[in-house]
Amino acid sequence: MKNQILILMFSLLIFSCDSEAEDARIDWVKKIDNKIVKYNNSAQIENTKVIDEFGGKTKVIVYNKNSEGIYKVKGEYKEADFEMISEFYIQNDMIILEKKYGLTPLLYKRQRKDNEPCCQILEILNYYKSKEKAKQYERELKFLYPNDYKLKDLDDINLEDVKDEGIGFNNYSESEQQLQHLKELLVN
Repeated sequence: MKNQILILMFSLLIFSCDSEAEDARIDWVKKIDNKIVKYNNSAQIENTKVIDEFGGKTKVIVYNKNSEGIYKVKGEYKEADFEMISEFYIQNDMIILEKKYGLTPLLYKRQRKDNEPCCQILEILNYYKSKEKAKQYERELKFLYPNDYKLKDLDDINLEDVKDEGIGFNNYSESEQQLQHLKELLVN
């Protein structure tokens, strides 16, 4: 009987450690994720504009505001070998999540070898509890050829905890500037 209890306790310990490793996000980040999932289920496009800039095209999309005061501004920039999408989720005039993802070329200081990747898909998530408190996660997947690129492949990679809560003061102002740029493109 004691062996069975020990085996059961050991099994529970293994499963609890395993589930913590899979989702190491903190509670306030999980709350933001839940708000975003709920918002995305009912979000509708309010305004769209396509602009030529920097040798490529930028598409700005603004989504409606929900009853919790959340809305989304999305910018999609595309050129020949580069594609980056930025999504900003704003609640009560404060960015709560900035999500950047897309295909970027890898730069080498020398000639790239045939067996080295040419590009990567990258995802960076900046969660903001306040302007001073933030959490950043990222994941990436490298490719030998641009045609191998599939954004859905990134979903198979776990998010890596990159920076702790102290990053907010730097990243929040950068996020605000990028959001402001998209809003200005929409107006002009």
